[in-house]
Amino acid sequence: MKRAFLINLPKTDLMVPPGALGVLAGVCSENNTAYDFLDFNILLESKFKDEQWINMDNWLTGVLDSCDDDILEIIDENWKTHVIDVASKYDFICISVLSYWGLKIAKHLLSNENFVNSNRKYKIVIGGGGCQNNVDGTFTKSQSLGEWCLEKKLVDHVVYGDGESSFAEILQGSTQTLLSPTAQEDNLDSYPMPNYKGINFSDYKADAVFITGSRGCVRKCTFCDIETTWPVFRYRKAELIVEEIKKHYYDLGVERFEFTDSLINGSVSNFYKFNQLLAEEKAKNSDLKNISYVGQFIARPKNQMIPGHYEAMYYAGCKQVTIGIESFSERVRNEMKKKFTNKDIDYHIRQCALWGINNIWLMIVGYPTELIEDHMENIHGIERYAPYAKTGVLEMIRWGTTMHYIDGTPLSGQHMLDRYQIYEPETYSKIRLGSSYTWKAGINPDLTLQERIRRRLDLHKHTLKYRIPQARAFEDLMILSKMADV
Repeated sequence: MKRAFLINLPKTDLMVPPGALGVLAGVCSENNTAYDFLDFNILLESKFKDEQWINMDNWLTGVLDSCDDDILEIIDENWKTHVIDVASKYDFICISVLSYWGLKIAKHLLSNENFVNSNRKYKIVIGGGGCQNNVDGTFTKSQSLGEWCLEKKLVDHVVYGDGESSFAEILQGSTQTLLSPTAQEDNLDSYPMPNYKGINFSDYKADAVFITGSRGCVRKCTFCDIETTWPVFRYRKAELIVEEIKKHYYDLGVERFEFTDSLINGSVSNFYKFNQLLAEEKAKNSDLKNISYVGQFIARPKNQMIPGHYEAMYYAGCKQVTIGIESFSERVRNEMKKKFTNKDIDYHIRQCALWGINNIWLMIVGYPTELIEDHMENIHGIERYAPYAKTGVLEMIRWGTTMHYIDGTPLSGQHMLDRYQIYEPETYSKIRLGSSYTWKAGINPDLTLQERIRRRLDLHKHTLKYRIPQARAFEDLMILSKMADV
């Protein structure tokens, strides 16, 4: 029997077992392949001091110039002990590069000549969204990480997009180096269920697993690059999602599920059916009464999601939704191609308050057309929704970056660059800033980097004033304060 070593690269928070490893294990189980898991995050977090863990995060995101030597030493030592020294036991070394956050560490580890050597018998496979991102970390078009790895002969296979069918082909002996199935050809209902047997759940903070109801998105937001991975929105039958939840519960004892979907209510009808079916299963079987789920959501108007939909979510066990509000200014959201109004937000939060469904709101600071008036609307929005924070319904606001600018997004298209007059990143000596921060727009010259930083700090201040929790508030404030001094 063949063996596969399934590895998840840093940095991800140790909240839930990596979904990619479960997906790959599910494919292995259906292709007569034994497997072992390695979440590299577990090894590193146990050996780093808190400050080192934070600094590695800064390094990976491109905010700081370089990684400390002592951090690199720990990374290299553990890669040697836990990967290189045991690699010969396996036929496939499969590495998940989740997103652009892991580009640097992927390049560093894959360049190790003791790992990538001419005498090795194992095949090296990489996949995940990060493989499609620019290898140099810039927003101008360049080689992807996957292309770079193939050119340098650091890996044998690169998988873009859905990994299930491509990985199955590799296990079956495919010699193709770059595998990229088209979304139109793939049926999510045909894929094997993820397999988390062998995962030590005690290593993670939440006793939960990821679950997928759909891939792709029904929206075309200007700043989002999801179409580069999944150009077409697809969803699984509601019945199969419920069956997978039941399977994980009885196999693993897990009661909490986190959807990986860009939008769990991308298909309103299928989402409603899922909630109805899960609620019925919970009503019939007391074993399932504590089943709950969280997921990313979109605020829809009342004519699309009537109050009955929220009621069904409650009885199915929906505890929390994350929404990309992005801005409390409708004018800015229209520029982003967000298709909901402030009235829709009001309707949504009232329904959530009625049924006890908590919210996390994602925000973007300093979109290229954002005026000071729009910034003030964000301030007023904090005040407007603060009462919901007091009751816990508005659980958190995340003031994102000072605007993501990523290759592959509609915003990076030439017509958008021309429209907003986006210029190359500015050069700073004290801190190496990523493209999320350093762009500038001629259409809105007052929105300088320093002004974007000022606005984000201003929003942090007001959010804290009204005691609305923020994720990574302390770390973000440290980074932003350092940037403000540049």
